[in-house]
Parts: sequence; structure tokens; C-alpha cells
Amino acid sequence: MQDDIVDLTENHPPHIAVTVNTDAYLVVAEQSIVLASADFASAVADFLAVIYAMNLEYPSKGKRTYEFIQSVLLKLGTKKLSPKVLSLREKLVHADN
Repeated sequence: MQDDIVDLTENHPPHIAVTVNTDAYLVVAEQSIVLASADFASAVADFLAVIYAMNLEYPSKGKRTYEFIQSVLLKLGTKKLSPKVLSLREKLVHADN
């Protein structure tokens, strides 16, 4: 991973970084690489686990996407869904009919 460029000098919210040659997906939190995953699905699961374990809020960019993954796809948590996520869930539930 020597050719990879990961800027850890700025304090960004937790995120998933893709290495230049895409051989690893990195979960970055508080200016540190926390986990590295071989595939994107594992990186998303690791990312959600890091957010939960560190008791962090989802980053503002993508917040509803993470809320959808956690609450609708994974059926984790019982918190009230945001109106946009709730609307999407209802559309998906009724799409079969």
C-alpha cells in the first residue's frame, strides 16, 4: 500500500477510504486507520461497528444512507426514522403489491 494516499492530517468524520489500487477499504476515524477490509461490504459493516463502538454520530454526508442501512436493511436499532428514510422504507415495502 505504498502508492496509496490517505490524508490523516485533517480531522474528518469517520469514513471509508478506498486505496488507490483498491486492494483494501479502510475505515478511518479520528485521523487513524482503524480497520482494513478486503471488500466493500465488510468495510461498511466494520464502519457501522466502529460508529457504534465509539458511540459516534454518523457523518452528515451520507447520514440518511447509513441510517437506512442500519435501520431498514440490517433491522438494528429502534430509533425513530427520519421522514426521508421512513418514506423510502414504505415505498420499498409496498413495491411488492
